[in-house]
Order: sequence, then structure tokens, then C-alpha cells
Amino acid sequence: MYFLEKVKKKNRKLYWLFITIICVTFLVNIAKLETTPFYVWRMYAKPQQIRKENIFYTLTYNHNKLFNKKYFWNTNQKLMLTYTIPKFVECRNNGGYTLQQKKTQKSLESKPYKKFFLKTPIYQKADLNKFPDWLVSYVSEVENRKITDLKIFKITSTYENGNYAVKDKQLILSYKN
Repeated sequence: MYFLEKVKKKNRKLYWLFITIICVTFLVNIAKLETTPFYVWRMYAKPQQIRKENIFYTLTYNHNKLFNKKYFWNTNQKLMLTYTIPKFVECRNNGGYTLQQKKTQKSLESKPYKKFFLKTPIYQKADLNKFPDWLVSYVSEVENRKITDLKIFKITSTYENGNYAVKDKQLILSYKN
């Protein structure tokens, strides 16, 4: 309060401005409206919405053995597939490019300086034929066994009445060695 006392002696208008801001902030916070960054919890997190449909991918190998690592120290091996399989599907659906690559290319093409920078494509088209071989070698290395066949399924599930139900199961990739 010493600061406010000094401000009151020096400049009464500034003092009343500070008092007004403090009171308004206090009243707004009592009303549970968020006004300042220190109290804006939504800036850091938000309630999770229950989606009607969830999409995920499963990988099976050697006659329907599910690729799944039980322990937390194997999470990096699961994450590798969590990111690469959706990107493979995205590239396959977009002619060998990810959506971000297509957006970047499109935005650069509309700029006046494109003739200087875009003499060659900025992204190389993904060679999707190499992905199955890479995936088989990766799973073989992680599982420490020879892989004879491999399948990736895209599963769409719904959440209704507190239960999950499989709505659609689509074969994305089938590979036999």
C-alpha cells in the first residue's frame, strides 16, 4: 500500500485510475469472468470434448499379432508408428505430400517473388513405395523377429452411452514378405 500512498500524494488521477483497475479486476474475478493473463486458465488448458468419432490405426503382423508395447519404456517405439502411419496415409491421399507441405507450396506460389525461390519444388514428393519395406524392417527390429506379413487398419469408433463401438474398420496397407 506504500506505493499507492505515494501515488496519491503525487498524482490523484493516477491513484484513482489504479484503484479503479484494482476494484474492477476484483469484481470481475468474483463474477468468475477471466480478465487478466494471470487468471485466464483457458489460456493453458481447456475441457476436453467427447468426440462422436475417434480414428486410430492398428498394426498387425505375423498372422494377426497386434503390435503393442506394454511398458512405458517402450513408448518411443509405439510413438514412432503413431506419427508415421497417419503421415503415410496423409501423403497417400494427397499425391505424396502432407497437407502442411501442400499449404506451404500453395501460399508461396501466390507471392510475387515466387519466380526467384520456386525454380525447383521446395518439397520432394514422398516415395510411398518404400514405406512398407521400412515399416517391416522397423517392426522386425523392435520385435526382434522376422516379419512374414503386415497389415495396417484404420479403425473408426463411436462413443455412445458410455461405451465404445467400432463403426468402421478399413484396411490401409497389406504387405506379405
